[in-house]
Amino acid sequence: ALKDGGSRLSIVVAASTGPVSQVQVLRAMEYGEVYVASTDFEGKAAGCVKECLFFTGPAVLLFTPAAVTKGDAAWTTFTYDPRREASGSAFAAEGDKVRKE
Repeated sequence: ALKDGGSRLSIVVAASTGPVSQVQVLRAMEYGEVYVASTDFEGKAAGCVKECLFFTGPAVLLFTPAAVTKGDAAWTTFTYDPRREASGSAFAAEGDKVRKE
């Protein structure tokens, strides 16, 4: 779709079993103008979909059941919205624990 001149493409990945790796979703942020979110279905998934619908560029979303990531120290719920880049808050992680890779 992007190759043909479209500006909107959304990819939703639903992981039903663990362990769940967020590495590829995090790498989508390297492109700059991509909305990226990683959360559980029970959490902010609906809000992320709504934000994605109002975003004019491509989006990558990773959703998983909360039970799959419960107790997983490597899991961080986050959103990355390039529209917030100017305010310095484009990356927003839930909680104060952000893994460092």
